[in-house]
Order: sequence, then structure tokens, then C-alpha cells
Amino acid sequence: SSLFGSSLKAPERSPQTERPSPPRRPHVAMGACAGSAMPTEPAAERIAEQTAAPPQGASAGTLLASSPAKSADASARTPATASEAFAEHMQAVFAKDMDKVLKGFAENARFRVYWGNTGEFNEYLGHAGIREWYENEFYGKLGDMSDLKAPIRGREENMCFFAWEAPQRGFTRCFDTVVFEDTAEGWKIKYQNVTGSRDSTVGGVARSCPPTTASEAFEEHMQAVF
Repeated sequence: SSLFGSSLKAPERSPQTERPSPPRRPHVAMGACAGSAMPTEPAAERIAEQTAAPPQGASAGTLLASSPAKSADASARTPATASEAFAEHMQAVFAKDMDKVLKGFAENARFRVYWGNTGEFNEYLGHAGIREWYENEFYGKLGDMSDLKAPIRGREENMCFFAWEAPQRGFTRCFDTVVFEDTAEGWKIKYQNVTGSRDSTVGGVARSCPPTTASEAFEEHMQAVF
């Protein structure tokens, strides 16, 4: 027979066995820690939280984990953010609660004061020094604090600031910066810097510049004498 005339049969295939499909994994609902959108805090508050060191030993995805140095009970009694610590500090200052004022400072805090109208500068160290300033230089000269005002307050990361005045007591154009740190006892003030103008006479108005004329210098001299 002819080589090209003969019919060619395709080789027969063996029956194909169907492979079993792999078992489907059970559907896992995506919660707050994986995939779903979570409500966010205001940007300023988020920045403050980022400055805090993460708890040691906390696994990935853990939202609430207590570090060995700060128990859950301690965090409930102490400020959890710089904003909370700042608010508590301001309340204690206006309430003249000296114990709560000092509680808001770290043991090794530094408190610096500069009066621009006189050039006087002092630094107070630790709780003993800070108590001295508040009792003698602040509360001691503000009387009933009836005209004490702090119209401007704000925060950037772990630094808070506020402007204040008590013009009837001689304090004007004062501005404080307060630097906080996260400790085992909550957020504490590490540094506070105060600047402004202070007149030594009650009821006077502090000057931000030295006298520019002989008349002004003579008037201030006579006020100081009497």
C-alpha cells in the first residue's frame, strides 16, 4: 500500500483521571486590625502618640498592650498623652493646687525664667526649685489671680505652649514652652521655659524695652526707690 494512502489512526489516550480540587479555606472576616478603615484621631494628637516608644513585647497588630513599666491601673490614673498632661497641668496651676502642679513635673525637670524687660534669668531644678518659683515668684506675686489669663494655648508633638498675662500684677506678654516626656508614670514635664515682662510694682505695666529717654529712666528710678 501507498505510504501516503494509508489512513493513520491517532493514538488512543488513556482515560484522564480528575484531580480533586484543593479544599477551600474557611472565610475569615476582616476586622479592625486587618483591612478595614479605622477612625483616626486629629493629626496633632497622632503626632504626640508617635513620639511615645511602643510597649516592649507587644506583638504585631496588638492594639492594647501594657508595658512592664506601666500597668493598666497606672495608665488609668496618669495622663496617656501630652495633651492630657498639659490640660491637667493648666487646671492645677489655675486651681493653685501645688501638689498636683509638682506631680506633673519629672523629678529632674528644669524650669527656666527670663524677664525681657529687666534681663533677669533664673533656673530652677527639680521639684524643690519649681516649688520655690511657684510659691515665691508666681503665686506670691499674683495674689488672688483674678486677672490671670492664658488666651493662647497649643501643642506641637510633645511640646506645648501658651501665652499668659496678669497686667494688674505686672506680668505682660508672657510666653511659656513646655516639653513633655513619656515616663513609667505617664507624661511628665521635662523642661519649661518662661519669658515675658514683669514689673516690680503691683498695678504697673511691664515694659518690654529699657527706657529710651532720660525722663523714662528717672521715672522708673523714682518708682523703684519708693
